[in-house]
Amino acid sequence: MSSGSGRARAAARVVAGLAALAACACVLYLAASAKGLLPWAQGAQPALDEAQEQPRPTAGPAQARLSDLSWAALREAADRIEAAADGVAAREVARSYGIVEEDGSLTQDTIRADLTNGYSIDVRVIDVLHDDKADGSGKAGLTLMSVGALARGPMNEGPTAEGGWESSHARAWLASDGLALLPDDLRQAIVPVTKLTNNVGDTNAPEEVSATTDELWLFSPKEVCGTVTWETDTYGDDGWGIDESLNQEGYQYLAFAEHGVTATSAGDGFLRLDGSTGRSTWWYRTPQGANWAHSGANDLFYQVMNSGVPKGYGNPDESSAYVVGFCL
Repeated sequence: MSSGSGRARAAARVVAGLAALAACACVLYLAASAKGLLPWAQGAQPALDEAQEQPRPTAGPAQARLSDLSWAALREAADRIEAAADGVAAREVARSYGIVEEDGSLTQDTIRADLTNGYSIDVRVIDVLHDDKADGSGKAGLTLMSVGALARGPMNEGPTAEGGWESSHARAWLASDGLALLPDDLRQAIVPVTKLTNNVGDTNAPEEVSATTDELWLFSPKEVCGTVTWETDTYGDDGWGIDESLNQEGYQYLAFAEHGVTATSAGDGFLRLDGSTGRSTWWYRTPQGANWAHSGANDLFYQVMNSGVPKGYGNPDESSAYVVGFCL
């Protein structure tokens, strides 16, 4: 046998051996893949199949969070809520924008407003289709509330409640300086609404309740607490007329009801206002209605106490927080 033919046969055996090893490796690979032992081998194609069957959601209202929305987007939501065919459809629109949760309750999420003075406040939605638009075209889509104080100040510069909310210093300030604190895109989105209040001051006559048109406003006891019997509980029949007046100043917003606020209960602490310098009282827009109840003392306006208790009184020229509402 020549040395050349021996080397050829040896080379052939090497080639055959390598082929056999390759075949075995292929069989083992396929078996391991089938059993899920090689994730990098099996992951690519199934992931493509899954992506074809369930496309990745794109950003849009269905995935919205309130805190992620611009004021223009929130105004768009309000317009769509107003245009909805019925209450069920309106709630579904609100849900798609992150305003209402799956269980129908209002979101606890907030949206930040960067003020023109360099500060910011958080704002929450407190109801849907609640307030009457001042132009008579129906309900405003959304009502919102500042989580903290927009500012602090008196209801009036003197110790009087004469003229009630309509003639108050606080209302005039909110309509000018207060509104100017808001960012342009929010200010442009606000819808004027009608607010009912005792605009006389020292009266216990329910017929004295009248309407004002407001863009920024303070809340009434009825809007926060629901039905009020504060003065009847204290003064019996003598307080009936005051309570009747209070109970004509709108009706309770959903957020307060959800948090258990009533005329006699602070609920879960929803009304408590915590600031950088501690807890603070905050104004209602409503005068107490009869200074005889306080032995001829100064006129008074109602306020929320710094503990969050919903009933308190303040002298009109004292400083307290302006917790504001507005509509889109």
